[in-house]
Amino acid sequence: MKEFDILDRNLSIFGPHFLEASAGTGKTFAIEHLVARLILEAENPITIEQILVVTFTREATRELKRRIRQNLQRLYKNIRENHTDLDYLKAILEKGNAALLQAQERIESALIFFDHASIYTLHSFCYKLIQEFAFETQNGFNLKNPDEHAYVSTLQYAVKQVLRTEMKSPLYSSNQVHFLLSKYKFNFEKLLNHLMQVTKEDRKLDFFPSFIELYQQFLSTLPTLSSVCSCKFIEEIQQLSAVYKQMTDKSYIKEAEIWGRILETKTCSLEEFDLLLVKNSFLEKITESNRKVRAKAIVFTYANLFKELQNFSLPLLQQAKDPKKNFLRLCALCQEKSQVLLEKADLYFPDTIVNRVHQALMEHPELKEQIQNKFQAIIIDEFQDTDKIQWQLFHQLFTPKMQTFCLVGDPKQSIYAFRKADLYTYLSAAKVIGKDHLRHLNTNYRSSSSLIAVLNKFLTKTKSWMPIPELQSYLDVHSVHPISLNLPYVTAPMHLFVAKAAYRKRARWPTISTENQQLFAFIAQEIKQLQIHYHTPKSKMAILVKDRYQAARVVSFLNSQGIASHFKRGVALTQANAYFGFKEILTAVLDPKDASKIKTALGTAIIGWADQQLIQDWKHPCFGLAKIHFQTLKTIWEEKGFSCFFHSLLHTYFDPDTSVLQKLLSSKQTELYVDLTMLAEILIEQEMQGYRGISLLRALNDMQNTLEEDHFATPSQQEEDSVRIMTIFMSKGLEFDAVFALVLASRQKTSDYIAIKNQLIPCDLKDPRCQLALEEADAEKMRQLYVALTRAKYHLYIPVILDQLQAQIPLAEASPIELFLSNWLFQETNWQKVYTLIPTITQDSIASIVSELQPNVTYSLCTQIEPLLHSPKTATPTLIEPEKILLNISSAHWLSFTSIAQLEKKQEKQTRSFIEQNTLCSMPLGAETGNIIHHILEQCFKLCYHCPIDSHKISLLIHSLLQNTLLEDWQQVIEQTVLSILKEPLLIDQASLSLSDLTPDQIQQEMEFVFPTKEGMMKGFIDLCFEYQGKYYLLDWKTNYLGPDETDYSEEALITEMNRCNYLLQASIYATALKKHIQLFSPRPFADVFGGAIYYFIRSKRFYHFHPTFME
Repeated sequence: MKEFDILDRNLSIFGPHFLEASAGTGKTFAIEHLVARLILEAENPITIEQILVVTFTREATRELKRRIRQNLQRLYKNIRENHTDLDYLKAILEKGNAALLQAQERIESALIFFDHASIYTLHSFCYKLIQEFAFETQNGFNLKNPDEHAYVSTLQYAVKQVLRTEMKSPLYSSNQVHFLLSKYKFNFEKLLNHLMQVTKEDRKLDFFPSFIELYQQFLSTLPTLSSVCSCKFIEEIQQLSAVYKQMTDKSYIKEAEIWGRILETKTCSLEEFDLLLVKNSFLEKITESNRKVRAKAIVFTYANLFKELQNFSLPLLQQAKDPKKNFLRLCALCQEKSQVLLEKADLYFPDTIVNRVHQALMEHPELKEQIQNKFQAIIIDEFQDTDKIQWQLFHQLFTPKMQTFCLVGDPKQSIYAFRKADLYTYLSAAKVIGKDHLRHLNTNYRSSSSLIAVLNKFLTKTKSWMPIPELQSYLDVHSVHPISLNLPYVTAPMHLFVAKAAYRKRARWPTISTENQQLFAFIAQEIKQLQIHYHTPKSKMAILVKDRYQAARVVSFLNSQGIASHFKRGVALTQANAYFGFKEILTAVLDPKDASKIKTALGTAIIGWADQQLIQDWKHPCFGLAKIHFQTLKTIWEEKGFSCFFHSLLHTYFDPDTSVLQKLLSSKQTELYVDLTMLAEILIEQEMQGYRGISLLRALNDMQNTLEEDHFATPSQQEEDSVRIMTIFMSKGLEFDAVFALVLASRQKTSDYIAIKNQLIPCDLKDPRCQLALEEADAEKMRQLYVALTRAKYHLYIPVILDQLQAQIPLAEASPIELFLSNWLFQETNWQKVYTLIPTITQDSIASIVSELQPNVTYSLCTQIEPLLHSPKTATPTLIEPEKILLNISSAHWLSFTSIAQLEKKQEKQTRSFIEQNTLCSMPLGAETGNIIHHILEQCFKLCYHCPIDSHKISLLIHSLLQNTLLEDWQQVIEQTVLSILKEPLLIDQASLSLSDLTPDQIQQEMEFVFPTKEGMMKGFIDLCFEYQGKYYLLDWKTNYLGPDETDYSEEALITEMNRCNYLLQASIYATALKKHIQLFSPRPFADVFGGAIYYFIRSKRFYHFHPTFME
């Protein structure tokens, strides 16, 4: 097994590499140094822009950018000081001054142009290619930047349109709709969410005939069936109850009457065919297995006909009433509808963008060559998360021509099958690259040596615990080596905590009582022990849970024990029902006289009034009482603040006998209360930063315009000192001092639908395809177990639940730890036999495992405590959202400054001061710097820190906004600059004004505008508009780089830059928009009230003031 030591000067970094990085072995460290060595050691210089780095999440992309840049900065410093501990850099320094100077120039260039670094997610890379090569990819120039909210909103609209317009005859019958809705307990929201999920996955779906098509098939077989006398037929059906069990229901007689009419007349209407779709048909009961033991000997005249109906008609009727197949038919319609709407809006399914590029490469060989010429090296991170199409794209594009082609991943951590990640693609790529190029990272930098030692034994005893079902093979799990640093040695770092329970058929596992009385109780007790004996902060502990429902139960229990905890979500809070409901409630509270707003708020899932209540006349007493409640809540909000308001809201009785809190806690939607509490905490934080009333509602609305909700609120103190609760998927890449892998004991019910490769089909255990897919799902559970067990640094807690009844577990429902322990104890590799062995695991079995792994493993039985009391649960009524209206305006008619301006390209030249000193002029180039500075200034004005200037709050704000960004090292100089911008007077037209003198009602930030022009609709945002002494001004912040010091920002240089960037055109657009707005309420000539435009160049703290012309 060849190791990959990126610091070794003798390691050949060029050519193909397939790098397998086990958990905690420094994968990102290897990548950041590989990028640096490619820049330093290439014979022909490779620029930072020519190294393509691809990963699979935006968060990972940001982290890679940060780590690569910081490493380049450290290397630059080492080279300047002619000293390093890195072996490969020592090799360069040993070559003398010429090599040292070359290395310095290359790293310096990489830092100067780092904003051009080609570090992308896969889909953003493909999006960039589509934009750059629009003609070749057969895409217009109006393709929008990937926008998750716009994409999801369009999908939701498409799904709702299908539900409104397609779920009717002749595509669906009333009984088909009934059976489908009953599958979701007539909860329309559940059906909608499931349709959204499947539509978003964009998988291939089998074709299933519509109701009218099945009806036509039925009519075609009807003439072949025997004729009957309807009366005699009904008599014989009545006699079936003497022979077969469960045949006394009167519904069978009604069904027989319908069949009698059809078979006697040999005709059938659509309505009659629909009536044949019954939950239980007598045709399903006439089987040998259902025959009574002491059945009467009756000779049936129509015995042969019964068989005919069972053979020819029953399968068709079963298909017609099958809710799974009818659901997939709906999904196909939703996919078709959403595809049309997305294309109209210039949005695409994520995979569609990849397919567009892949198709274009096959059709345009010259395009392939152009893209290849852009890059000299490619590094694909998290390669185990890729799929077949993505790999084909990279293989087609890069492998033959690359100086370096490096795939980095770990098949043992391939856990994203639900996102179409394909382990077999990883294994196929490994074969293409070849064994000679396979390298491993085997030194664990994460965990203590004692924990590594016991995990090595635990995970390598058998070679068959991580199966690859399709290949009938197994993944290799190698031992890893601890580092020689002085990490604390922990005795018995791994602990098995064992619970005992009795499995009941179809019940969840573990049950809520098992969780509360045993598992949660042990975890709470152990958290306190870790704090006492090891002084482990709560924020360094993590509990891995199955889903957010289990997370909510853990949070509730820990809270009852006085332990703060925080659930890290994997789903956007802005997509939750609580978000939309809370917005409506706050809107009504701020305007408690508006009947429409109050009714809308009462109908939300949070308050939960039913349709019958809402359709009553507004003068009804119940609305009068509700109006008083909203007025009272508004008064509390205004006088006592948002925290008191939220407490009062929860304890308000909109229903006579039930408060909002009681309704939330007694409903089946546990997550609604959790989500609502999270939203309230965010707004309370916002209020502490200066937001009041309507501005808090705006902050809530603003959350929906971004994918990064945390951007709007810094973590509270409670969150900073709280136990982290998250799913396995959210824990990937993270590490904690102590980990409770609670999820490993949870069993998973088999889904009604199963994904096979890129196809979704109904789950049928008789179908060999489904059996293999379920076996694959169990194989992924083993990889999830590996991820869970490798998050801890010092303490790892593994739950085991023993079934005292030793009941048989349905196939594919075993928990990860049950599957693993069964393999550990019995070494059985046959999947179905494994399930017969799991119930035989006992406490003695656990003791034998611990004995074999001593002294580094211990176990204990969970101590029981009294369960928490829960209120009885009632279902929360749901309302169907009214149809939305979409304006179908072609994107080709929307204009903005960016789309019409032609900017002259400029080659920035910077001196060494750009690298060595943290000055305004040395801030990194590019859009990210501009966005951060803009946001800091925006928040200063938004939170009213400018009037009067609150330097302490400004300092805290800047510190929070610069954390983990490229500008983190420039905090001090940015603070000084912001204070200077606010304090220093602006000399304009012989007048002097200071921005700190402007009150909030004199300022409008990010003023959005839309107005018509001859060419189309002009739209945009103005950074800052303000009124001063009766005149209106517009101000735009600029972070353009003109030179290494302030002398490069003379008035002449500013004018040159204004012309080069077409800022005069931009100002003309802004001025025209401001003019149209002011003229709506001011009769004075705009020329008399317009003070002009101020373009503030932040790197020099200088501005350019002028009066722009207006557009016609």
